[in-house]
Amino acid sequence: MEDGFISSKADREKSGLTASNRARLVASGQYPQPVRIGQRTLVWIEAETDAWRKARAAERQAELERRRALGLPTWEADNA
Repeated sequence: MEDGFISSKADREKSGLTASNRARLVASGQYPQPVRIGQRTLVWIEAETDAWRKARAAERQAELERRRALGLPTWEADNA
């Protein structure tokens, strides 16, 4: 993880989010806020967006383990 800024385009590529979905998440407080570095330029703090992605992965893993413990179907079977 690099401490620094990441462009809007690079963040979209890294996160897989569309610009509109990311904007909705930002507006609802569920995604890191961008930093304005120019009149029309927004960037994100890479460490914050990396942490957001890691948290989503951890939530997914916790849900997968919960479903396994309860004997419920998992999406892993769909990808086999």
